[in-house]
Amino acid sequence: MQALLGLFILTSMIGVPVGLLMCLSAAKRDLGKTIALGSVASFVLMVGIVIARGVPASPTQAAASTIDVEPKPASLSRSDMLANFRIRGLTWEKDGFGTVMTASFFLHNDNPMAMKDVEVTCSSSGPSGSIIDTNSRTVFEVVRQRSFLQIDKINMGFIRSEAVQTKCRVTGFSRA
Repeated sequence: MQALLGLFILTSMIGVPVGLLMCLSAAKRDLGKTIALGSVASFVLMVGIVIARGVPASPTQAAASTIDVEPKPASLSRSDMLANFRIRGLTWEKDGFGTVMTASFFLHNDNPMAMKDVEVTCSSSGPSGSIIDTNSRTVFEVVRQRSFLQIDKINMGFIRSEAVQTKCRVTGFSRA
């Protein structure tokens, strides 16, 4: 809405000199008067609308008035915050002669506050689907609110050679 009002004000400001220039020509004098007066009237009307709407005290106040109300961090339980933390794009491999697991993934923080020291737990299963190994590591970085952090080739520790599939999840964190 503010951009539209600004556009109208700009076009009305351009119309005044154009109309006055047209008044210099005897053939287009009436049209020039109409354009100049119409532009002045339009300018006054748009400035009146801007004044009537009021100018916000600061840009942050204007932004705060348009943002939806989010739950306060204190109102979210720890399990809710944990549910808003997800691991996406997991890839893993066995390094160190097939004995060490390295993983790459994205930590997605959908919480309204930043988190740090994120604990990631990976459960590995064998060919039968049974869980045969579990590894946990802490990522000592800050994940900002409503953003993600890319983790590349983190050493998750020793893994059994029979492991063929791994699923990882966030199991702990601290508030930043």
